[in-house]
Amino acid sequence: MLGFVKQVAVFGAVVYVAMVAALFLFQRKLQYFPDTRVIEPEAVGLTGAQVLALETADGERLVAWYVPARGQHQTFVYFHGNAGSIAFRAERAKAATVRGYGILLLSYRGYGGSTGRPSEAGLVEDARTAITFLKAQGLSANQLVYFGESLGSGVAVQLAIEEPPAAVILEAPFTSAAEVGARTYWWVPVRPLLKDKYDSLSRIAALKAPLLVVHGTADNVVPFELGRTLFNAAPQPKQMIEVEGGAHSVEFDDTLWSQISSFLSSS
Repeated sequence: MLGFVKQVAVFGAVVYVAMVAALFLFQRKLQYFPDTRVIEPEAVGLTGAQVLALETADGERLVAWYVPARGQHQTFVYFHGNAGSIAFRAERAKAATVRGYGILLLSYRGYGGSTGRPSEAGLVEDARTAITFLKAQGLSANQLVYFGESLGSGVAVQLAIEEPPAAVILEAPFTSAAEVGARTYWWVPVRPLLKDKYDSLSRIAALKAPLLVVHGTADNVVPFELGRTLFNAAPQPKQMIEVEGGAHSVEFDDTLWSQISSFLSSS
């Protein structure tokens, strides 16, 4: 009997190690969910956007959509989440542009017509490429607002510390991707094994730009408490909008846009 139990234990251990090894080897396929289709902005109702082809320092070619700001309005640099593509964010882009704001929607490497494969280092390099383009258009740091959605919050925080903008807006941000992953794969040692950690909590104290956090209280992808923890660790000036009952992707209605506009006006 003891021999049988030992065999079962050994078999279980082998299966567990094999599963963890598979998760480690294929972790980026579990972390990133790109829609690779090439979609034109007009096809999703975003008229007047320039379609750009941006070259990164490490040789990738990125697709981006750009609508210049009107008047004295600032320009959003939009870093999207880990699923879909920039086409999924067209409604938000339209809402920004009709209010006079400019916007650059960046399609990360491996997403929506961009070459390469996503990784933390790669996405941050993509973000640098976007800023380089905007500066070449004559825009200064005080005309730029970094908008990081979910996964993009990790990109926005890193870039904001390197290249401080006028303001940073984070929607459904996390303390780290490792923390989110550990809650999903609780039976796996995610924290030491995850390659792309996006550890915003360890960086946020160095932020030197006004911060606005928007988070739905019913977010079942990135728990609200993680956004609150990141917000608490950030330096002043900062503001948090708690969207009561809001899910992972909150509705950017007129009320929320009014709050965003007020935040930017006071930043």
